Amino acid sequence: MIVPMRKTLLLCREADRPQALEALRDLGVIHLRPLEPLEGRDIEQAQHRLDLAQETLEQIPRPESVRGARVVAPEGTVRLAIPDEAAGDRTPEEVVAVASQLLGRKGELSDVAEALETEIQRLAPLGSFDPSARAELAEQGIHLSLWRTGLDGRPEVGEGTAVSEVGRDRSNQFWLVAGTGTPEVTDADPVAWPERSLDALRAELDANREQQREIQAQIEGLAAEREKLVAAVVRAEDDLRMIEARAGMMVEDGVAGLSGFCPQDRLDQVHAAAGQHGWAVVDQEPRDCDPVPTLLRMPAWVKPIQVVLDFINVTPGYREVDISASFLVFLTLFFAMIVGDGGYGLLFLGGALLARAKFPAMPKPLLRLLLICSTATLAWGALTGTWFGLQPEGWALIPPLREEEPVMFLCFLLGSIHLTLAHAWNALRLWPDRRVLAQVGWILTTWTMFFVARTMVLGRPFPSIMLGALGLGVVLVVVFMTPKAKLKDEWYNHVMLPLNLISNFVDVVSYVRLFAVGMATVAMAGAFNQMAAGMAGSLLGAVGALFVLLIGHGLNIALATMGVLVHGIRLNTLEFSGHLGLEWSGVRYRPFARVNGASPNSQPA
Repeated sequence: MIVPMRKTLLLCREADRPQALEALRDLGVIHLRPLEPLEGRDIEQAQHRLDLAQETLEQIPRPESVRGARVVAPEGTVRLAIPDEAAGDRTPEEVVAVASQLLGRKGELSDVAEALETEIQRLAPLGSFDPSARAELAEQGIHLSLWRTGLDGRPEVGEGTAVSEVGRDRSNQFWLVAGTGTPEVTDADPVAWPERSLDALRAELDANREQQREIQAQIEGLAAEREKLVAAVVRAEDDLRMIEARAGMMVEDGVAGLSGFCPQDRLDQVHAAAGQHGWAVVDQEPRDCDPVPTLLRMPAWVKPIQVVLDFINVTPGYREVDISASFLVFLTLFFAMIVGDGGYGLLFLGGALLARAKFPAMPKPLLRLLLICSTATLAWGALTGTWFGLQPEGWALIPPLREEEPVMFLCFLLGSIHLTLAHAWNALRLWPDRRVLAQVGWILTTWTMFFVARTMVLGRPFPSIMLGALGLGVVLVVVFMTPKAKLKDEWYNHVMLPLNLISNFVDVVSYVRLFAVGMATVAMAGAFNQMAAGMAGSLLGAVGALFVLLIGHGLNIALATMGVLVHGIRLNTLEFSGHLGLEWSGVRYRPFARVNGASPNSQPA
């Protein structure tokens, strides 16, 4: 459910601002809304420190990835990367500074190396020679220059001038022209004389790469102090939020004010803290125009869906509805139908159980979501008798689910039920408003579209009674969709009604994607099985067949998973949400609290 919020204004003496902010941060229940613009040099500097710490942390490897790593020096000796126990007594900020300096130097060397490689590639066709010899010859009256032609070309020069080919690449020939005066060259393009020899450039590139290896060894050595980098990020973010909170306070006549939103069931804690510290607190019901954050509290069985909401980064608006429970139920069903293979469900289930045993720190909601979806896929595979693309006779608990027509019918039925749930939900929210009748009208049109889709796609007869249902539904929508008081401002809803009716039909039909993607998954698995069966005539062929099965089914699982992300989530966040009027316009509740979670009262969004 979406937790009710109270708009909260806190007042304290200007001199007590630091203590008030510290106390509020420890309390960790108020989502701040700045009363003043968040700008200033302090905020910019704090943001820079946070960005620097985060960028540094991302580039420092984890200790387990470099422990025991060996770094070869140029003379062939072997030097171990700095072990964990050799970490110094540096502060987190000092570790960030050292790591940033090393990463910056490595980046500079990398840019230089790239420029050297480009120059070496340009000069390679010219061969290796000493560019300084040109100046010595010029003192003796002999002038040298470089020229380029096509592969079948040759420079034309005047008398007293010598031409010699010095190299070529895939599309050009390079020529050295020598003469006692300024050469007259035609049918060729000049080439810039190199400032350094090819050998010198290669030597510099080798030295550059060695420096990069040495710096990389030092960077890997910092892996032992990676926890300090994590602490630096937490501290930098904590400091930034404190500075922003202070900057967002309004100060006037010695009084400082702070505004925000507090969960209604946590308001007593704010009043208790106000009495303890001498603050004045005013709370009121948020107005419609207030940007109220959304705090979702879900039953334990629904919490796995939070993983999906976090992944796609959506939050319902404060005045919208929480569809977490229906999202989980329908996504689980869509997942099973799209993957559609009991064997894959077994693999998912085994992987989830193995992850729970091997990675105790794995987030429990993610693990539960994997267990739920894999179990549902296993059940669907048992119903259809599909195991790793094989469909043995007699294995299907519901044999018609192997056929196209029953599954397509099921998809249309699921779509109609799903969309009906959305309009029924709207009706419950609107009761006893007369607009409830408009939602009844939409339900009637949705089921009419179900029978239209069944007739057009499956060729079944259309019940004549549904024409009356369609007419009644349209009348209810037209008459009751907009209150009379709002008709002047919302008249366009009536103009758009024909398009909305067509969209209703399209939304019902769009659920057939569950059939299409699921059948494609089964078909691909079967194709790889046939390919492997045709190869297994010898020992070598059996090895190749095993390789085909592993790669083929692995690719098929990946594509099926992507299908869930594209189609299963879409049907919930677009089609269903559109009929429900859910725009996912919410701002996630983020209380002013210590970033490291030290506050026992902070609530996750």
